[in-house]
Amino acid sequence: MPIGYKLEVEFNWGFSASVPGLAKTNPTYSYPPLTTVLGAISEVVAKDYELGESKGIEVMKSLSRNLLGITYAAVNYIPVKYQDINKVIILKSGGGKNAGLKVKTDAPARGKTIVSPLTIDNPPILIVIIVMEDENITCCNKQIRITPDILWRIHRIGSKESVVSVWKADRVNSLVIESSEIQTKYAFPLDATEYIGGGTPGSWEVIWQVDPYEPSSWMRSPATSYSFGQSLTPYMVPIRPHRATRALSVKLKVKQDVIVLDVDGEKIVGRRKTSV
Repeated sequence: MPIGYKLEVEFNWGFSASVPGLAKTNPTYSYPPLTTVLGAISEVVAKDYELGESKGIEVMKSLSRNLLGITYAAVNYIPVKYQDINKVIILKSGGGKNAGLKVKTDAPARGKTIVSPLTIDNPPILIVIIVMEDENITCCNKQIRITPDILWRIHRIGSKESVVSVWKADRVNSLVIESSEIQTKYAFPLDATEYIGGGTPGSWEVIWQVDPYEPSSWMRSPATSYSFGQSLTPYMVPIRPHRATRALSVKLKVKQDVIVLDVDGEKIVGRRKTSV
């Protein structure tokens, strides 16, 4: 039986997840890519199992191979993207003719996304749903068990400044269902579905991100893959209209080779059945 987890994550201020492969003044995403969620879990796992930071990508790949579905949706906020100027100091030590310490400075614009609350009564929350084939994965010759305790200790999603607090990390009922049409309020891969109806203009946005289900096609890392245009897939993500206080769902026709999941009574689009 699939193993499902539902997280409620509060942003401290927002996040920084720069679009890789562009100039040093990188823009940011409206949502942190799904691979950064896998990275957040991998960071905790690598520390717990004494694998070291360098093995984080290997943990991510092991998690990806075990995934049936991963998605998210914002609650009580709209993302606001902007760029600000950051002073950067670069220290370089050389030998030979260039012996000694050299100092360079720069002031590039860095992209950030503020999560702007829609009401003052509740915090800005990102709901994350993760469905796995099994709670155990194998990485670096170690058996690793993914538990709610690991998910509770996620502390960032995105760059090191993108601090989050986990409000809830519950194991929930999850089933693979046979359904060609679903109603969902969660992000979904655009190339795995056909739009039927629902939503309003401006309530959803397309973002390109590295496929979280295809680790075999990643290069050195998901960021490197994005830079070279490898394993990219378009995702529809829900962007809240100014006065909206809850998700605006859409009706979709899901392609035959794609898994559909019922997670605690809510429908999400999962991976392709042919994914390895």
